Amino acid sequence: MTACPYCKKAREHAKHSPCPDKKAQITGAVLQKGTRVIGIGYPICRTFCDNAKHYNIDAEIVALINALQNGFDPQGATLHLTGHWRSCFVCETILARFGITDFCIDSYTAKTNPDCRHKPPQKTQ
Repeated sequence: MTACPYCKKAREHAKHSPCPDKKAQITGAVLQKGTRVIGIGYPICRTFCDNAKHYNIDAEIVALINALQNGFDPQGATLHLTGHWRSCFVCETILARFGITDFCIDSYTAKTNPDCRHKPPQKTQ
């Protein structure tokens, strides 16, 4: 199985996160519309914060802001996410407000962040 090229791009971009928490540096997001990358992001936090878990802005929201700053309409875009099994409720709500409801989760996520608090969906029998 070939890895999603947009997830791979998110994975590479995540390494540039300025957050001191190394777990933040494995989370990345790419917004894709058609064949074009319209936004890209990684978690950011306040530079004066000594605890990366405080005042964190998630990669998904940074990617959305990046798309908007560059003049793109994110409605109908697909979010490609690495480092998490899924977006948190707040991110999903904000993304939905901007018309982003399609998500692609990086299959590499389980290896990069096995203790992610957003667990994968449970299979029903």
